[in-house]
Amino acid sequence: MPFVNKTLGVGLIAACTTVIVLAFALYGLFHGYFDHGDFSVLSTQRSSSGRFAMVAKRSDNDALNNDEIFVVMGDHIFSPVELRYALHGPSVIFSTDHDCITLKWQDPLHLEISCAGNTISKDEINGEQSHSDNVSIKYVNIADVNSTPSPK
Repeated sequence: MPFVNKTLGVGLIAACTTVIVLAFALYGLFHGYFDHGDFSVLSTQRSSSGRFAMVAKRSDNDALNNDEIFVVMGDHIFSPVELRYALHGPSVIFSTDHDCITLKWQDPLHLEISCAGNTISKDEINGEQSHSDNVSIKYVNIADVNSTPSPK
């Protein structure tokens, strides 16, 4: 009987260890820890209240996909590590493959995101929010992903 108890104990320890390792791996996977892309801030706009809106880029020379351009806000200009965590979290305001994105604060509670010299259709948008941290987002030359097509 002691052999069974010892085997059961070792099995339980191995199972618990496996579950813990898998939990950490899944957490890391969905929070950008395994993302080896290059992150950089392309442009920033500071509001009169001190909040920064940033257009950032994720590029990856090893991947076959295009660069990802995204917009985030914060109380400071993000480092590449902070950009990686932001891209894989809920704080991305807008995301696309187009590099035409410009920002303009209308006032501390209204941010305008536009595509200079071009338009972006629904199919070219990876993510779009209408509000973020009490800031209303207005889009210019960018489709509204939440709108429904008008009947013909």
